[in-house]
Amino acid sequence: MSRPKSTPRCSVEGCERSIYGRGWCNKHWARWYRHGDTSLAGHWAPPTERFWAAAGSPGPDCWLWSAARTGAGYGVLAVAGKMLLAHRFAYELLVGPIPEGLQIDHLCRNRGCVNPAHLEPVTCQVNLLRGINRNRDKTHCWRGHEFTAANTRLTRNGRTCKACDTLTQRERRHRKRDLLLQRR
Repeated sequence: MSRPKSTPRCSVEGCERSIYGRGWCNKHWARWYRHGDTSLAGHWAPPTERFWAAAGSPGPDCWLWSAARTGAGYGVLAVAGKMLLAHRFAYELLVGPIPEGLQIDHLCRNRGCVNPAHLEPVTCQVNLLRGINRNRDKTHCWRGHEFTAANTRLTRNGRTCKACDTLTQRERRHRKRDLLLQRR
């Protein structure tokens, strides 16, 4: 009668799984294949360690986030399987909880900044009003007419120049008249 063979085990210390390739189990082989190393010490580091590694140098200036960012430029950090915005994580870590119903506003206007001195909890309305709004800052319409109280009409979509509206209506009337004359 032959003795049962013992299955070879993974060569990583503390791992009891069977060998898949190169002397490692499937999990450690995949880590080596993807990352070039069988250990994921940096990957499994606590969120605060990963935050400080990516937060830049502390100081009075912006702490620029050096890890992953959203398409809009905000830093992101994976915590407990969820992606959190890095500036919100920084505020909660270093200042305290964000009050209910408030958003974090970047006083420095730099979306990649995680310096808590540059972050302030504000309402959505205040955040929008403080934000960059190219149309709000315009003093003249595209034809060069000045936006004054007498020359500006407020609409649901913003504002329009009354002088331009008059010109547009006049052009529309002339086009309509010319089409009617052509049909005769």
